[in-house]
Amino acid sequence: MQLALIDAPRRPRVRIGLALIHNLTARAEELTGMKAGALQTTHRGRDTSWVRFAVMKVAREHGRSLLSIARCFGKMDHTSVIYGIKRAVELEQDDKEFAELMKLLRREAV
Repeated sequence: MQLALIDAPRRPRVRIGLALIHNLTARAEELTGMKAGALQTTHRGRDTSWVRFAVMKVAREHGRSLLSIARCFGKMDHTSVIYGIKRAVELEQDDKEFAELMKLLRREAV
């Protein structure tokens, strides 16, 4: 019986995590008026990056791994996600619009 537990696949849990990130991304694009898929591009403009940072921060608050968050944004590694989360913390304190976006995304993630 213990062997069955050890061999149990863990894939569904990852898919659930990715679904949250994809849903947050779609909602963030909708709230900000961006085109669908805009956050998965390599574009590094301020508006795109800030929205991406917000999604990263909320996903991390809900227990998603740095690697799973990075994979959802394409050619990115975990250190980019760490940077994005740090910037999101700073922006949330300094920018009222960004703080409002964070609040809306947190509501969506529940």
